[in-house]
Amino acid sequence: MKENENQPYSTEEQYLAWLGQKLIEQGLPWNNGVSIPIPNFFEKYTLHDSYWEGLWFEPGYGEAVAVIRWDTFWHKDKIPFQSSLVGTWPLLLIRFPQVHSISWSSLRRPDSWSDGIAGASCRVVNEEEKVPMLDALNRQPHEKDIPLEHLLDQSLYVTAIEG
Repeated sequence: MKENENQPYSTEEQYLAWLGQKLIEQGLPWNNGVSIPIPNFFEKYTLHDSYWEGLWFEPGYGEAVAVIRWDTFWHKDKIPFQSSLVGTWPLLLIRFPQVHSISWSSLRRPDSWSDGIAGASCRVVNEEEKVPMLDALNRQPHEKDIPLEHLLDQSLYVTAIEG
């Protein structure tokens, strides 16, 4: 039990429990958040020195959510910087609504893993890269009845978050 016997969780623990449940249920209130294309976000902000909390991927929806303890030190003029204690940093949730692939790599030994983020970048997928992506999607049996031409008209991005 915590300080108050009637309240078994701290506010932070309650929030994290709520957040985890909403991630599983696909029930986060995205309409209450700020919507900004990821390239525009990275033009204004950095993830440098931030930390991973997790990455949730929902294959049925093709959607992913990155949850990051955001080091706002680099943005003191725009976002209040609480302290150097990571646990006090705000949680930044980044929603990737149309994920076509996720790749994870680590050159570190498993016993020396760090969840720190050095930086992040985003670039437009060029036309040559789109062809194999569309071919791969077309070969997936569950995608046969879904028209994929819309992918040719949209800007597709490769986003990299480096440790």
